[in-house]
Amino acid sequence: MKVISWNILHGQPLPPPEPWLDEERSLELLRHSTGILAAAIGKGPFVLGIQEVDALQPRSAYLHQTEVIAEALGAGAEYWGFAPAIFGTPGEPWRSAKREPVKIFTHETEAKVLKGAGPTYGDGLITNIPVKKWHRCELGKSRVGVNMKFPDGKGGRNTFYIKDENRVALIAELENGYTVAVTHLSFVPFVNLYQYWKLLIFMWRIPGKKIVMGDFNLPWNIPSKFSLRRSLKSEMTFPIWEPKVQIDYLLVPRLRSWARKLKVSPLEIPVLDLSDHLPHGVEINEA
Repeated sequence: MKVISWNILHGQPLPPPEPWLDEERSLELLRHSTGILAAAIGKGPFVLGIQEVDALQPRSAYLHQTEVIAEALGAGAEYWGFAPAIFGTPGEPWRSAKREPVKIFTHETEAKVLKGAGPTYGDGLITNIPVKKWHRCELGKSRVGVNMKFPDGKGGRNTFYIKDENRVALIAELENGYTVAVTHLSFVPFVNLYQYWKLLIFMWRIPGKKIVMGDFNLPWNIPSKFSLRRSLKSEMTFPIWEPKVQIDYLLVPRLRSWARKLKVSPLEIPVLDLSDHLPHGVEINEA
């Protein structure tokens, strides 16, 4: 089984275009990058976890990006789920999922329900392995933000104070016996580590051979050092123009016999046309 994590930066190329891309160009870019990824994945069972995913947002041409990527992957990638971290638009007033009737959208959700939720933003999971059950884990947010630097497209960087937003994890129980979680943790130090532990505790009650993936915003292999998990691949994943830190991970239990027996091969994925993160993937086989 191939396992890939990819922070798609809501389908944005860098530097950001001015004005933002129209629907035709946004679709073309997302499908082209996904096509390159699909070629790298090749045949066989796979799971793709995606973060910073838009659905019906003006900035991404009102596309439902999880569904678009699933269609572009082809090869039976008909099973997908999307868990909004926020209902609304990032950087603007938003609401949590507490009072929303639907908290996980899947390939079985009716189009009118997807549209009725309005603009959302969160995490997605796409696979060609049948999904037995979906779960959602609420991870909360930091009360304080941080100053962050962003490229200005002219070789320099601008600094902005960024407020944190709600964080969630989307978890899928697969028919092949694996349970896979995808998440995007806070960029605020210590808050992200707390969210990571919260997710691991939540997953104790769910059956299956557990894999946790995503953008953890934790460098220096901290997720492995502060838990009984090990990273399946060591790779600098951020930023895409000069990768010098790993904050994207694929993690399995360190002490479970099935995890110790895994044969792991790295997936070589070319640099794609969008996002500030490199896709991070491996192929696993049980001995």
